Order: sequence, then structure tokens, then C-alpha cells
Amino acid sequence: TSASLLALILSFTFANERIVYYQIKDALISEATHLLDIYVDLNAYGGQNAETIKDLLVEYVDSVLEEGWVPDSNSLFDTKPTETYRQIYYSLQDLEPKSPQQEYLKSAMLEDVDFLSNYMQVRIYQTRQSIPQVFITSAGGLFITMILFAVYRPDRITIFFLALYSGFIGTIIYFLIVMSQPLQGPMQIRAEPFLILKEAAEVRQ
Repeated sequence: TSASLLALILSFTFANERIVYYQIKDALISEATHLLDIYVDLNAYGGQNAETIKDLLVEYVDSVLEEGWVPDSNSLFDTKPTETYRQIYYSLQDLEPKSPQQEYLKSAMLEDVDFLSNYMQVRIYQTRQSIPQVFITSAGGLFITMILFAVYRPDRITIFFLALYSGFIGTIIYFLIVMSQPLQGPMQIRAEPFLILKEAAEVRQ
């Protein structure tokens, strides 16, 4: 009964961590998508100001790749990517459309940059991770289960199955801890969307 309850707790926790993991991954893909949308709209907008903002977009991608998901700064909102984002936002605000098409493109870019901020904050909020409380709960449940088995005389078969059980639970707990830190560690989310953007920008240059 104790083992079944522990398995139930671990299964729910694993499902929750998996949802959060892929939510962050989807947010990173969406962030890269809106960066590309802005870049394409700037090409259609034209002009020297648009070229300057395109350079800022490339600088933003470079800064994210160089700094990594976890910033070195103690202030999560005082980093090079966030500063570059502010420059992009203010530069888009300062654009002066001279035609209905440019007016539409500016409106679309401002909407994209607003979404970009939302997805960027999803990433920023996940940079400070801690060991999930389920680790303590699971360790306690495993300890209690071991105590319950103490009523049996230890023999090779009992010890063998206890070792298998402990190893299985330990493996699940390991993956729970790793998935709870999606921006660092062995299962960290990679920067493929930003690498693709950087390669595309270099090809266009």
C-alpha cells in the first residue's frame, strides 16, 4: 500500500513537471517565432531605421546565445538581452510610418514585440530553480517502505528486490529533479530556435 501511494505521488509529480518543461520549450519556440515575424516585417517596412532595428534583433539573439538561459547578473531584468529588448521596443515605437502599409506593419510589429516580452519573461522566471518538495516527500515514503520490510528476515531475494525497488524509485526521482530545472542541467532545453535565427540572419547578410 505504501509503495502504491508513493508511485501515485511520483506519477502525478512527473506529469506536472513534464507539462511545465514543455510549456517552457514552447515559449522559447514562440519567442523565436515572434523575433522572425518582426524581422520579416522590418524587411517589408524598409528604411534606415528598420535596418537599425534588424541589427538589434540579431544582437538580441546573439546575447541570448552568449549569456545562456541562466544570466550571470543578480538582477534577472538587468541583463544584456533585456536591455537590447528595450532598445528594440523603443525603436519600434519611434518609427514614423509614411504609408498605410507601413502603419499596418508597425502595428503588427508592436503586437509581436509585446508577445515577445511575455515569452521572454516565461524564460526569465524559470532561471532560479530549487529542488522540488516531492524529493523530500518521496525520500520519506521510501524510508517508511523500507521500515515496513524490516519485519521480514533479510535474505538475498528480499535484499535483491528491495535494491531493484530503491533503484527504480531513485531513477524516477532523478528525472523529476532534472526536469524541474529545464534551463540547466543534463536535460536543459537547447537553443535550436535561436541558432536557426542566427544562421538565417547571417545568410541574409
